[in-house]
Amino acid sequence: MTSPAVNSVVGATTATITIRESTLLKGHYYKLVVYANTYKSAVGSTTYAFFTNCLPSAGSCTVSPTSGKIAFVLACCGLSDELLSKLCKIKV
Repeated sequence: MTSPAVNSVVGATTATITIRESTLLKGHYYKLVVYANTYKSAVGSTTYAFFTNCLPSAGSCTVSPTSGKIAFVLACCGLSDELLSKLCKIKV
């Protein structure tokens, strides 16, 4: 069933499902079930269950260096999350 909150794009070798922002409620369990079939009538399905928790709070983020185009570090530390006591994520 298609919902206005869900958008899907199917190509020859890939498929993308996008759920619009603010569609899922925090603190809820969800199950995504996808059914597919081929032009030769082969049928398959997959299920993905997940939980949405609240956004982390407090903490701070820094970016280094603050200018340039090659590499940078984004570090967010001291964040509190209801499922994890403290978070520190660093991405390059």
